[in-house]
Amino acid sequence: MFSVKRINFLMNCGDIMNTDHSETDETEAAVATLLEHIARYRLSTFAVMFQLPPFAGRSPRYLRRILRFCRDTQLLSSTILHSGSRYWFLTAAGAERCGLDVVRSGPLSETAKIRAYSMLLFCLGSDRTRHLLTASELCSRLPVLHRRGMPATYYLDPAGTGRIGADGFRS
Repeated sequence: MFSVKRINFLMNCGDIMNTDHSETDETEAAVATLLEHIARYRLSTFAVMFQLPPFAGRSPRYLRRILRFCRDTQLLSSTILHSGSRYWFLTAAGAERCGLDVVRSGPLSETAKIRAYSMLLFCLGSDRTRHLLTASELCSRLPVLHRRGMPATYYLDPAGTGRIGADGFRS
């Protein structure tokens, strides 16, 4: 085994390039975070994804590069949300990689899009972050609340007592 001394090089676009070759591990971790996030909320926007831990404090260019990688490898795709704003969703390959049924992939209907976007903003679009519970989390931890085929509207509010809430459209 050999080690490489970390040396920083200034690239002509102002970014610092280093000799660390753990970029593929970092990319895989970022891709996994994006896929898990979009699998949980059914869709996401650039603004929300940019606040996720692997991207917070980084250049927007980094997130764009990861999204381009996901699009090129056919894990994610995007379409118009509203007024020229885009949302990202899982493709069949992305859903399969997340262990989801293929019916959980593809662009959403208008009704599903409004519901998913509302829940995304309710959970992650304010100062008070909430955590949407997936059907499998609800089934394993609170089986009495789980109803097969019902939309996921249960969330964990970790502030204060860590209460479980339902119907995410009221605060």
